[in-house]
Amino acid sequence: MVLPVLFLQLAGTSAVPTEPPASIPNPSLRGRHILVVEDEALIAMLLQDVLEDAGCTVTVVHDGYAALDAAGPGTARFDALVVNLGLPNLNGTEVIARLRAAQPLLPVLVVTGSVQSKQDGLPRSLLGGRPIAVLGKPFDPDAVTQAVADLIAEAE
Repeated sequence: MVLPVLFLQLAGTSAVPTEPPASIPNPSLRGRHILVVEDEALIAMLLQDVLEDAGCTVTVVHDGYAALDAAGPGTARFDALVVNLGLPNLNGTEVIARLRAAQPLLPVLVVTGSVQSKQDGLPRSLLGGRPIAVLGKPFDPDAVTQAVADLIAEAE
């Protein structure tokens, strides 16, 4: 069954529906390569779309070991890591520690539903002057791009 779509026109308004303004890519993210490690498929797709719309190249993996493979020797170097802490097989904290062993100043954005503030749940070894931020779920897509841009700027 197909239902018709009706557009109602208010007095003094245009009958043509308007599109929401397209988000403007963040120039500091254009050309950046971001590794997204998220086990929830819908959130992974959202993060990928948001970052690609900002001009990034995005590699998405769904568990910790896949993240290590994606960032291992002989692979592309990433400009930032966006990671969930509650990953299957190898948790996000361990992923961060192992990737930072090879790239100590790797900017990291933690996206999680279990952390309420910037430092809750993160081992002190992951903090200590290295670029890291925590964004709670649900998150504003603009907050993701701004956080990644800020972290990359801090690392450079």
